[in-house]
Amino acid sequence: MSSNSGAPLFQFNNNRNSKESLFAPPASNVTSNGLFSAQSTPESNRFLDSPDSRSLFAGATPGAKSGSKAAGSLFSAGGKPTFNLGPMASAGPSSSLQTSSFGLPPPKAIGTTGMFGEGESTEIYEDDSRDEDMEQDEDESGMYGDEEEEDYTEEESSVMEESSQPGNKPGPYDEMIGPPATEPGALIIKAEELMEELERLMSPSRDDEYDSDEDMDFDMDRRAPSLERQQEYLGKASKDFLTALHAQLSKSTKAKADRNLRYAYYIASLILPLHHATSNTTEVLRKWIFTHHPEPSRSHLTSVRGTHPNSALSVDFWDVVYRLTIRGEVQEAAEVLRSANWDFLSEDAPPISQPAFGAAQKLNDKRYPQAEIESIKTAVATAISLLERCPGQGRSAYQPSSQFFPMAQPAVDHPGTPADWRIWRGEVLKASEEIKGIAMEDDDDPEETYYDAYNPQTGRGGSFGFARASKPKMKVPSAISRHLRAMYDVMRGDQDAITSTADNWQEATVSLMMWAKDADSAAADEEEEFEDNVAHHSQNMNPGEYYSVMMHRKKRQLAQLSAVMDIIAEEIPPNPTDRLETAICGVLANDPLYIAELEKYSSLVAATIVEIGGWAGWIKRETTPKDNIANGNNMGLDEDDFAILGMGAVDNTAEGKLAEDAIRRWGSRLFGTEWIDEDAEVEGWEIGIGPIARTKDGRRLNAKLLEQIPLTSTRRVEKLLTHTTEAKYHSTHSAIAFNWANHLISTTDNHGEILHFLSLAAAKNDEARRLLHDTVTTLLQRSLLSSSAYPPDEILDPRLQLLLSSPTECKSELLRFELSGYAALRTFYTLRSSAPETAVKALTAVIKSAGEPIDGGVWDKEWESPVEPTVLPQVLKELLSCVDALGIREAMDVAKVLTDFEACGDGLRKACIDQGDGDSKEVEKIVRSVREGLCKVFARAWKRGGC
Repeated sequence: MSSNSGAPLFQFNNNRNSKESLFAPPASNVTSNGLFSAQSTPESNRFLDSPDSRSLFAGATPGAKSGSKAAGSLFSAGGKPTFNLGPMASAGPSSSLQTSSFGLPPPKAIGTTGMFGEGESTEIYEDDSRDEDMEQDEDESGMYGDEEEEDYTEEESSVMEESSQPGNKPGPYDEMIGPPATEPGALIIKAEELMEELERLMSPSRDDEYDSDEDMDFDMDRRAPSLERQQEYLGKASKDFLTALHAQLSKSTKAKADRNLRYAYYIASLILPLHHATSNTTEVLRKWIFTHHPEPSRSHLTSVRGTHPNSALSVDFWDVVYRLTIRGEVQEAAEVLRSANWDFLSEDAPPISQPAFGAAQKLNDKRYPQAEIESIKTAVATAISLLERCPGQGRSAYQPSSQFFPMAQPAVDHPGTPADWRIWRGEVLKASEEIKGIAMEDDDDPEETYYDAYNPQTGRGGSFGFARASKPKMKVPSAISRHLRAMYDVMRGDQDAITSTADNWQEATVSLMMWAKDADSAAADEEEEFEDNVAHHSQNMNPGEYYSVMMHRKKRQLAQLSAVMDIIAEEIPPNPTDRLETAICGVLANDPLYIAELEKYSSLVAATIVEIGGWAGWIKRETTPKDNIANGNNMGLDEDDFAILGMGAVDNTAEGKLAEDAIRRWGSRLFGTEWIDEDAEVEGWEIGIGPIARTKDGRRLNAKLLEQIPLTSTRRVEKLLTHTTEAKYHSTHSAIAFNWANHLISTTDNHGEILHFLSLAAAKNDEARRLLHDTVTTLLQRSLLSSSAYPPDEILDPRLQLLLSSPTECKSELLRFELSGYAALRTFYTLRSSAPETAVKALTAVIKSAGEPIDGGVWDKEWESPVEPTVLPQVLKELLSCVDALGIREAMDVAKVLTDFEACGDGLRKACIDQGDGDSKEVEKIVRSVREGLCKVFARAWKRGGC
């Protein structure tokens, strides 16, 4: 196994002083767009009512808080929640597409500059110096933990940007076929299968989908999927898509073409779990940052715990504990503290020799008197107790069983009530003050401690009930005291402590979400009342009601996340020239323009997220239905009825169109892709019609794009025609057939294929109808000119041979009609030597067909006939060779046509001359000769008594 196998998929530069770090300002030659500036941070988004903008909880009164309102009813008699759920998409700040809260430009203004601007580091993976030789196990969430490290050079970075050029400017959709998709075919097919299945499960069934009332009643659950079913379907689709994406990247050869897909996966692995109703937002953030930026890594954590003879001797012990704490991994932090045996640091303990196999394994050589060891044990035990009792712990990101879409567990998923957090923070503050009180005298504490400055506000729930300790009996060494107090500062949600010690803004975001929860505001009062109601009704909640509670909590958590991002924008502004960071900030701030940023890396991933988010409600789409339609309560009305009533009206906002266009562009790129799976003969358009069909006006757009597909083979055309027939795209079906017929006319003499496709196009295309008739007429005329069947049997193409030999196999009545005269003429040429009587009957049929437009001596040019009257002189000329074989009935039919022909006058004669190669005298001669022959036939019949 490679020594780099422990490197995670994504890493960030941890050096805050480096010019190549995430915290460096934009390069001097890069114009600032005001991204994350203090002036651009909307004050209305703050959810913490603190008098000090530098501290989330300055002046707040820790401790228990008595509720002033009685618990009301959580759900109405009809099972509806009495609280306002609202769309989860509205949890964050309202963003304008012209100016977003995080400086994301509108799609037209998004530049094509690289992800790594001047002065930026091109290394977003873990440093070579960090645990390269340690393996990180892959967990069950389908996320990475075992990818080998890649070093990207400036040249490689520029190649990555060039590969993403097709999606770099997702401006207004132009309804044209896009550039070919670059995503792997297997992933494309899997994603489409998942989205088709999700649509089938989430869409309410219509009454006309059932053969009987019994079938409709039997499938009643599909008519209105319950809330818990909807979340189950959405969670499965999200997890399956991320798993498929992960599996594809696991098989990757790490080619440059795969890099954009990795960046898209990095963003998608945050978006989908973050918005899932049953997920805890803080837990998702912890899992996400651990997956892509483990600090400490699982292998590093195992190494510290396994330090011989005890973890307390590890030089990284307190650094690991603090890093776990700031990331909210309380369970792991408590476990590391619990693993320490402080007696090994006693001056009375036997000496331990330093290991000789490397500086990284050096042990802590600091020793303390036994009295201080007992003090350390007491202080650490308090810290462990506080960590274990921390509200809203969730699941540890280090445990393989911790997934982005875990099974709902009310006890584990509960984020903790504001009262829980107030009481717990009070205990943390007490522990911090006690540590100050028993710290060594050489500790650099300020004269006034937190405890000394604290004045309890009895009106907000009373004091903590503890008093300043007298002279301590034991002293905690200053080094240990500093570590514990640093932990407690983070655990109290101290903004300065978190933002000043976090490795990067991502870590600070996770820490603020975990520790800086609102517990002393009007919003917190409402949340506490809500949680009291939930607790009061928890024993009687059905699954649907429970999911409603989860969705309500999700809305509050996303609102908190949006407010945290305002703090991040001021304290640790991300790099505005880094497209990847810009996209992540958009996701965390609930700025809809992150879709456009994501689309630059992968149209497939962007479109899939829009579809899932549209069904879930956290992404606005033009096709988002109203509640009545979404729940299957259509009351017997169709979409037009709802439009008239104003109940199913689509969302035509720019935000909805931005999301919908992402799907349209993805579908268009599939239309521009020749093969998705060439071995299985799966073409790009066959997949592309699916996503576009699920957008507003999808049928119209699919029809337009189908007409733009390059027609390269008969096989492709037949597949297109089969689809357009099944989908009832009649005009598109006609256009494709006509275009292919024209192509065949200019490139081949395959008359059967030409006639076949012209007949398919003729139903909706008058030009195709005319060309079909002219093509058959040309074949008939060339046969007459050569006095033999054209084309000869030996070069007849298979399609035309089948049409002539088995007319019943031809499904087109129009084509059978047009071929009837030409087929009869070929029969005449085939049988005139061997069976003249039969042959002359076939020729008579041709003459009768030509005589239909001139019936009664008037040439009706609008009359449709398979044989034009202009070929009559040539057909009559062929009759002269076998006129004696005419029967009395055939002779009378010919005589009638001949009489009508003569009655039409010079107009028809001139047209016949223009069509043939003779003159008027030759036409007169042919007519006269045929009449003489007919007279002989009649005379013979009269002699035999046949008249």
